[in-house]
Amino acid sequence: MKTIDADYVQKIKDTLLQTIKEVENPIAAFDADGTLWPGDMGETFFRYQIQNNLVELPHKPWDYYINLHSEKPKDAYLWLAQINKGRNITKVREWAQAAVDEKSNFATFNEQRQIIDLFHENNVPVYIVTASVKWAVEPAAKKFNIPFENVVGIVTKVENDIVTDIQGGPITYREGKVNALLEHTNNVKPFFASGNTMGDISLVESATHHRLTIRSADKLNSNFDSEESLNKISDKNNWFQFNYL
Repeated sequence: MKTIDADYVQKIKDTLLQTIKEVENPIAAFDADGTLWPGDMGETFFRYQIQNNLVELPHKPWDYYINLHSEKPKDAYLWLAQINKGRNITKVREWAQAAVDEKSNFATFNEQRQIIDLFHENNVPVYIVTASVKWAVEPAAKKFNIPFENVVGIVTKVENDIVTDIQGGPITYREGKVNALLEHTNNVKPFFASGNTMGDISLVESATHHRLTIRSADKLNSNFDSEESLNKISDKNNWFQFNYL
């Protein structure tokens, strides 16, 4: 993976630190998959559930999910939460943790870690806003010292500790990411936001001061075209960028 120039990272950190001093009650928001780490935690968790036969699934469940995602992505994201219907939420979170623990070489983008560390050092709340299932992303968020309550993602309602198949809150995709984040922040917009695909465009554009985009998907990755589209917008607007290609 390409190394980002350290001087450029320091320039971003210096700029952010100056803005933090000038903004009242700043908050920061990041997409998760492809923005903080190169993989997709929602799909990683789903594969873990398939491999360990943890939930009831249709025939050829991966193909079912991919086909649904290509036709109705919002339905697909919600379905990955709905398949946990009837399970205790504690058990679902244990599975999610195990799926992360299974990846002994779990990779993250170091430059993003540096920025998040800067925010934590200056008491800036950091939110992850993801189209993946919230419970799948929580264990990965811990690696950045981001608490579960600051992970905003796809969920279904939990009643008496049992997961249902009833949608809980906005579908955190495109404009839904901003809607869900504002519900968690009492309508306070982030001063900084970061994402990697067009699914994050609304979140990134919601930032009041600084925007950062990521390019890490190669031409064989399904996110390649979407990343390229977002980063063309980033180029045009002179936003910060980390290019790992």
